[in-house]
Amino acid sequence: MTQLIGTRGFHRPVRFGIVLGLIAAAIAVAPAAAARPVVTRVVDIGFHIEQHFDADPSCGPYAIGGTEIADGNSHLVIVDDGTRLAITYGETFRITAIPDDPTIASNTRQGTESGHFLIKRNGDLVVHESFHDYGAAAWDLDAKIRLSTTFITHDGEVQVDHGIFNDMPPDGC
Repeated sequence: MTQLIGTRGFHRPVRFGIVLGLIAAAIAVAPAAAARPVVTRVVDIGFHIEQHFDADPSCGPYAIGGTEIADGNSHLVIVDDGTRLAITYGETFRITAIPDDPTIASNTRQGTESGHFLIKRNGDLVVHESFHDYGAAAWDLDAKIRLSTTFITHDGEVQVDHGIFNDMPPDGC
């Protein structure tokens, strides 16, 4: 009998509290669900791109035309939360370069690229790009091209926040 009395007094308030908690959670989740960002993902595993580049006369002795064949993987993520748009892109690749001049040997190199873009509702923009291409270049056979730059726009003016550039092509090329 003591057990039955204890059960009556304990379970009703707990069940009522659980129901109230579920109702409160449902009310709290509704606005949060409406504000949930839209996320789009595009993944390309095993892409294959072939491009031909004509020799650029402005590169002087480094003016070498050729075909580059890129194989790799890329990942694009777009997040729109209603107040800003965030875009992130990443790619890893291997490039086989075949010069138009048959006396120059083909070579293979690898690299990475990433980009981050944040577009704010007021139109301001923050961009960061990073690019690495490790392999022989016409101007430096031991090149490890590295580019990293961040810039922002504020009130329509572009401001470079920082930039890092290593083993880049000669000026004008």
